[in-house]
Amino acid sequence: MKVSVRSGIIVGVAAVVGIGVIGVGVNSSTPRSVTITSPQIQLAGLADNLFPGVGQAAGHAATEANETGDPRKAAANQLPTVIPGPLSIETVFLPVGPEAAVIGKALNVVLARLLRDTPDAPTDQDDDITPLEFAISANVVEQGLSLVGIDINDTTPNEVAAAQSVLDKVGVDFNVQTALDSLVAAEEILATRLDSPVYGLNGRVLDIVDNGTANGTRVQMWDHTGAENQQWTMNSGGNQIVNPHTQKCLDVVEAVNSSDLFPNGVPIQISDCGRQTSEQWRMADEVTDGNPVGGAIINLPSGKCLDVTDNVSANGTRLQLWDCTGGFNQQWNFPPYY
Repeated sequence: MKVSVRSGIIVGVAAVVGIGVIGVGVNSSTPRSVTITSPQIQLAGLADNLFPGVGQAAGHAATEANETGDPRKAAANQLPTVIPGPLSIETVFLPVGPEAAVIGKALNVVLARLLRDTPDAPTDQDDDITPLEFAISANVVEQGLSLVGIDINDTTPNEVAAAQSVLDKVGVDFNVQTALDSLVAAEEILATRLDSPVYGLNGRVLDIVDNGTANGTRVQMWDHTGAENQQWTMNSGGNQIVNPHTQKCLDVVEAVNSSDLFPNGVPIQISDCGRQTSEQWRMADEVTDGNPVGGAIINLPSGKCLDVTDNVSANGTRLQLWDCTGGFNQQWNFPPYY
């Protein structure tokens, strides 16, 4: 018998208080206030408050994912960095000193991310949970459940009851069914949304206008949603930025009736990959090495930078090519550090 995801899974499971999430039957610690910010990306977001260390782990995973093209494996490889000691019921389910148990902290991140997709989601929450933070947290929960014999793909009610009995006997305050339902829901999201957004000015991301697929569709800034028109990867040669959904490349609209093919202000678009040199880009090391300030994305044939028009970060602001100035509107993170 397969275990299905219950509707309204979050109702009664998690309550949001400020930026803290308290899971039923899960130990949680009081979140610290966040004051460290950069012009592009908030450094310590909701996930890192609920699960200290997952943000740094996501940074390492981002670097690996950018090198290998496999963000799921990169997230899974961070398991040893967020679980102290060998994988066991004691290290995963029991608190370490005054701190909450690692699986409880990870589950709180999963619950918070799931809550964002419900009508009860807070509207004033600026802190985002990145796909890699979400994936790492879900991986911790999955590994914890596997320790007590739970396979999220094929588990019976009797197996859930037996696992709960094991934890109850060792005094662990943890609800197996809640964790299982939450993890199944998380896996459905991660199967389609483990994207690699390119973060820029004020934390917004590169977004293909109206989810278009045609050559010539413009690129803009937009709030991160995890949608397929915000996913990007580098090709194997490392000089093309590709949207996996459309299989088209980030490109520059070449100017006509001009001696300069790439004057300041020419728009950014998507187009078929391999058609022209205007699709070739170089990312400064700071774009991908976890530096929260970010770095420039440079168009190779022109030597100019990917630029947010008029230094305005509002949703819908179009991207353009401009002389490199080092301004905040030319600083990018791919994948994001937080």
